[in-house]
Amino acid sequence: MKEQWNETAREWDKNMGSGDWFQRYILYPAIEERIKDKRGKKILDAGCGNGHLCRYLAARGAVVTGTDSSKEMIKACESYRTGERYVVSDITREALFSEELDWVIFNNSLQDMEHFERGIANAYAMLAEGGRMLILVKHPCFHPDSQDLGWRIRFEDGTTTDTGQGLTEISRSDKRYTGEVFRTDRYFEKSGHTRVWFGHATTSYSRTLEEYFGAIFESGFILTGVYEPRPLPEGEREKPDLYRLLLRIPNYIVLEAVKGKKYECK
Repeated sequence: MKEQWNETAREWDKNMGSGDWFQRYILYPAIEERIKDKRGKKILDAGCGNGHLCRYLAARGAVVTGTDSSKEMIKACESYRTGERYVVSDITREALFSEELDWVIFNNSLQDMEHFERGIANAYAMLAEGGRMLILVKHPCFHPDSQDLGWRIRFEDGTTTDTGQGLTEISRSDKRYTGEVFRTDRYFEKSGHTRVWFGHATTSYSRTLEEYFGAIFESGFILTGVYEPRPLPEGEREKPDLYRLLLRIPNYIVLEAVKGKKYECK
């Protein structure tokens, strides 16, 4: 998996920069709603990619550490020279801290981790009591495992395409389009599937809500919030067709959980 992301890192950084449309108009605002006062907060960004969220949080006063299993992604983070701490580390394999963080954030990264439940357990180990975990992930109900599913898109010239597992490619289209219907299937089938980012293949995993909730409870967390964020109205001016799609069906789900005293999960 890390080798896939090493090969993808350069193009990912080039296209993601300081946050793409989805980050700026859906995910960052969702994080703002949950973490209103960031000053002095110790935050870990797990699976940080090129560090765009780390830079965003640090600029607002947080003490941020970004981790990623890809050394090339970490090199991209460090190339910005903005002062955050970055470490090549896989949260599904190790916990860098011991009961001292205020927040652990999985920003659109957990669906790319094969052993995601270990990542959640290590997040619990790194948080201080009362610390919180925030998972922002592709919505399990609308994260199909095949390219022939997802949105059926009709362009203004009458041609059609299917979006498959994600909307990145259609979001970059210069053509106007509408969404005819969203199709999904095989929800209960656990699967790892190929996802292409900017010409490079990576592996992503389709999971159920039950699996995510189960891993959260099994690790000892108390679930405190479930949210289905919509894009900010400001996003319509930049990408009107994408904006209208995402007012119909959510692309992400946000799960917030707090670390309390560990209890037996039944």
